[in-house]
Amino acid sequence: MKESDADSTSVSASLRVDPNTSLHSREMTIAVEQTSRTKKMIESRLSELTINKLKIQSIGLIGREKETEILKSRLEPLIKQAEDHQHSDDNNGECSSSSSGTMSLQMSNTKKELVFIKGFAGMGKTSLARAIKKHVNSTKKGFFVEGKFDLNEQAKNNKDNPYSGIANGYRALIRELGRTDHDILLDIGRKLSEALGSEVEPLTFLIPELEEVVTQYSTMSFSDGSMDGMQDRWKYSFRILTRLLTLHVKPLVILIDDLQWADQASLDLIDCLITDTQNVNPLMVIGCYRSNEIDEESNLSKTIKSLADKTSKFCFHISEIVVESFGSNEVNQMVMKMMDTDDEDSTRDLAELSFQRTMGNPFFVIEFMSMLQREDLITFNLGTMKWAYDVTTIAETTVSTTNVVELLKSRMEKMPADVQLMFSIASCLGPTFRVSVLEMLWKNIAYVESKGFDCDKVPALINFMQDEMLIEACTGDKYRWVHDKVQEAALSLVEMDKDTLQFEMGKILYLNLSGKELEDDLFDVADLISSSGNKGRVTADFASLCLKAAQKAMRLSAFVSSARYVQNGIGMLPPSDMWTKHPSLTLDLHKLGAQVELVLGNVEGSRNYCSAVLNRDDIEMSAKIPLRVVEVKCLSAVEMRYADAIKASLAILKDMKFKFRWSRSLVPVQALSLLSQTIKAIKGQPNDFYLHLGRMDDKNGTIAEVLMRMAYASSHTQERMQVLLCQCHIAKLTLQHGLCEYSAPSFALLGALAVLIFQMHKDAPRFREVALSTQNQFGRARASLTLFSTYCYNLAWTLPLENCTAFYEGYLHGMQNGEVDMGMHCLMAHC
Repeated sequence: MKESDADSTSVSASLRVDPNTSLHSREMTIAVEQTSRTKKMIESRLSELTINKLKIQSIGLIGREKETEILKSRLEPLIKQAEDHQHSDDNNGECSSSSSGTMSLQMSNTKKELVFIKGFAGMGKTSLARAIKKHVNSTKKGFFVEGKFDLNEQAKNNKDNPYSGIANGYRALIRELGRTDHDILLDIGRKLSEALGSEVEPLTFLIPELEEVVTQYSTMSFSDGSMDGMQDRWKYSFRILTRLLTLHVKPLVILIDDLQWADQASLDLIDCLITDTQNVNPLMVIGCYRSNEIDEESNLSKTIKSLADKTSKFCFHISEIVVESFGSNEVNQMVMKMMDTDDEDSTRDLAELSFQRTMGNPFFVIEFMSMLQREDLITFNLGTMKWAYDVTTIAETTVSTTNVVELLKSRMEKMPADVQLMFSIASCLGPTFRVSVLEMLWKNIAYVESKGFDCDKVPALINFMQDEMLIEACTGDKYRWVHDKVQEAALSLVEMDKDTLQFEMGKILYLNLSGKELEDDLFDVADLISSSGNKGRVTADFASLCLKAAQKAMRLSAFVSSARYVQNGIGMLPPSDMWTKHPSLTLDLHKLGAQVELVLGNVEGSRNYCSAVLNRDDIEMSAKIPLRVVEVKCLSAVEMRYADAIKASLAILKDMKFKFRWSRSLVPVQALSLLSQTIKAIKGQPNDFYLHLGRMDDKNGTIAEVLMRMAYASSHTQERMQVLLCQCHIAKLTLQHGLCEYSAPSFALLGALAVLIFQMHKDAPRFREVALSTQNQFGRARASLTLFSTYCYNLAWTLPLENCTAFYEGYLHGMQNGEVDMGMHCLMAHC
């Protein structure tokens, strides 16, 4: 209540008398009450006027003409290319599926565009990037999408939410395609499924909108323990998705904001998309970042430098736009727009003072002017229809606005208490938030109830925040902050302990979101629950949630994030009794932690997880096997201790009751005898036998992996016959128990040996059929090894190499799957 209202109310109260009071006194009371009501009505009418408010939304893009022209000049060739595609029958961008699930693609002569816009916070980097949105959308098939990384990730200093800034843009594009042309989206889903098979699943983790259009294929995926080349497979999957999208959306412009907070996996993905020479369709990526918040040693700086060195080789153009502070003239243009005047001289003195107070930062100028209006230092005179102010008074009353967050916070603190709390809650949800989620939180947070706030007031609070121009509507019930500095200010408003609030929010979402919603928001919910300082009050359910987040991050090849979620999950369990009360969950966390740390090259960290399990006497031997397999990987693939790796492998096989009898002196005889038996067994099965083989169970799959690891180590110790023994055993396991990812390579290698050792040239096509039919059921897993062994050692005796195109396909598989060494072998054979 304003002071004047309080005074009039107190006057009315003091004039109320009993019925015997004189008529004159009662008339005075009525007059005062009427005056108070009239005053309130006038104030209400004035608040509804717009002429007496600063026209902030009419400012537009001022003073960035040069920068805008640079952006347009980079966009115009892409628009022309898109128009040429529409008038041409050239199908260079088409993707046709082949029998092995790959795509036949041509090299591109088209240069993609990568633009970095840098500057301090509040300089208008995002507004500049959005300036070309209308030009993109004015084309027949063009589309402009946005993604943004989160301030909260920087605050946690671990960037747990992988790919968040990129995923948001792709999700918006998929939703728009589904709304405008569902047939196109169905076509994309069909081709994506054909190209990737079961490996399309990780994409649906990141972009749930794809689930409705992709086909669930029965092809078998990689084993859970295998992460070899996973990041390369993930990048390839995302490339295929982008190729298919740009086939229908021309040009596609992706704005990724606040790159200074991006995780390394996202930066690698940007590199992957822009260097995709197979994509012949027009693509522009715009990245905005705060230049004062990174240094030369930051991941972003290193990525930009690396990309700059690749422009010629990978056929893309890179540009950098520096957005600097405004001068006094540009500030005056802003003030003129806000005050709706064309008279430059009338606002010159106020603009000069605003420039001094804000150092020409556009966002700071807007907040400074807004503050002047709220404090009645500038007012609109309805009599003269002009703005009135005293520059001297303003100069004496205000100071430099070097910290706009404090200015925004001061503004928010003057708002109603329930609005402030809503700001705090929304700020914890990230750069965007949904009204439905806010309503769920608002009705369940204990602090809201303790303050007596209206549980059904969320829409009104959202409208208030929007009227204050601190948030803006997106699509559906989603809103976003007008600037991340607003989110930062809102985050600082939290009265209760911020970690406590975030933990309670995460708990409410965990308990109230549906299964599908929780899967979509898994990273966000896990991050809220994992807030520091809350480890003592969590439960095993939340530790299990972190395990799911770690597994999802691993499938997305975001290994750093996966490792962090594992640590959070273990940290939520009481150290004293985690193994007694939650043995299965604790074991799963340690297994995943050991695998992820090894992929990251942290051998010590991996070994720590392994030791925590292997040194315990209360864990069954079978449960320790996956950790022992990780140790074998450490020994062979990292430390190159091949003899120790073979010894450890044999110990594992012995403990798993697998009969691997061998004597160093008798190995040649044993190997040749087993090879002969295995070849006969392979030939003795009908063709359809291999088409109906199921998947190998976990135990035998682990045995097959150990055998392949031992074969790898044996090949480096020149024990070739031991390699042969391992491959024979893998083939026999397949015939008895079903397929695993090592089955097809083993069949191919044994086929080659059948030709080389037993001169079974006429049976070469038969072994090829077996190897390729089993390979097709596993998509691209180990495909380069299978193809190389089949065509180089097997069919080389019956099919001239110059007529064989499978080597190039094997090369592509190897590079896409991270099997670079075998991919290069295929390329050499192809050449």
